[in-house]
Amino acid sequence: MKLPNPHACAIAAVLALASPKVVAQDALTRDLQDHELTQAWASTLDTANDTRFRWDFSLRVVHAAGVPRRGLLSAVGADFHKVFSTAAGDIGTLRLQGYALHADGLPSTPGIFDDAHDWEWTYRICDFNFTRFAASGFNLRIGHYEIPYGLEQTQNTNGTLRQYLSSANLGIKTDWGMTINAQRATHEFELSLSRGSGRYWKNIDRAYVLAGRVGTPREENFAIGASFMSSRLPSDGLTRRERVGLDAIWTLPAVTLLAELNLGKNDTIDAASGLLELNCSTPDEGGTAFLQLLGTETDGDDKYWANLGAAKHLGAGVMLSTQWQVDLDALNGSEPSERIMFQLRYRF
Repeated sequence: MKLPNPHACAIAAVLALASPKVVAQDALTRDLQDHELTQAWASTLDTANDTRFRWDFSLRVVHAAGVPRRGLLSAVGADFHKVFSTAAGDIGTLRLQGYALHADGLPSTPGIFDDAHDWEWTYRICDFNFTRFAASGFNLRIGHYEIPYGLEQTQNTNGTLRQYLSSANLGIKTDWGMTINAQRATHEFELSLSRGSGRYWKNIDRAYVLAGRVGTPREENFAIGASFMSSRLPSDGLTRRERVGLDAIWTLPAVTLLAELNLGKNDTIDAASGLLELNCSTPDEGGTAFLQLLGTETDGDDKYWANLGAAKHLGAGVMLSTQWQVDLDALNGSEPSERIMFQLRYRF
């Protein structure tokens, strides 16, 4: 009888002893791979859950005293909000808001329209805020965003009747550019450099907006902020605007008080503006009423007006709002005006 080759027996013995370890190692590898796949799938689900899309339709009716015809402003659009993240944390937040606007005989047609009966496409917000370095103390925003200045930085007024002073004070509300921003436990800030073209991406030689705001966290019952702006904006050529401002929000059990004060220059002309607001909400926060007193002064020519308004959530994404606006003191050469507005808005 031929004996087995001793070398072959040794090799077989080694393989027999090693095979359980190999099998165990393969099982461990598979478990790790399955865990990684599970984590990746969970991350994908988390990212999907951080995605929001809404259609947005609104119809605004404006009636001005002494004007026989009521004006209409309608908007059809959508907004998209997505937080991109991995297992290591958030990467950033994308916001896209685009709207088709139609003006039909408004008492004062906004400048974005070519005439009193016109369609126009506009971007409200279209930006990406890169938050990967939040732990290091800052985020980086790029795109089309609201100029970080005053109450507009902490209060969302897009698409509503209730507005603040950005357009009247700064001459611009949104622009294309980039910002450094952060929200910390003790304060928040945003510093922006943008193109000065406003709603649309277009080249305007030597135009720019440098602006910023720093303040206490907006979630506090009493929050204050300080802002500045230096810009060159198109207005019969280019107008240099310089502004500094203070804003405050005081949230009490039944009401909220808001205030803003701005000082500066338009080229060499002194300019100032201010706002006071008192608002209250229903216990379920489904309804809000507000009273605003606003004023501007440029080279001694001042204007003061008041807004009284209310908004009510009717359920299922429907909101009905109204506002009465009356001039308390008109600019030189102008007659005081009065108007009432209604708006029905549906978001789903």
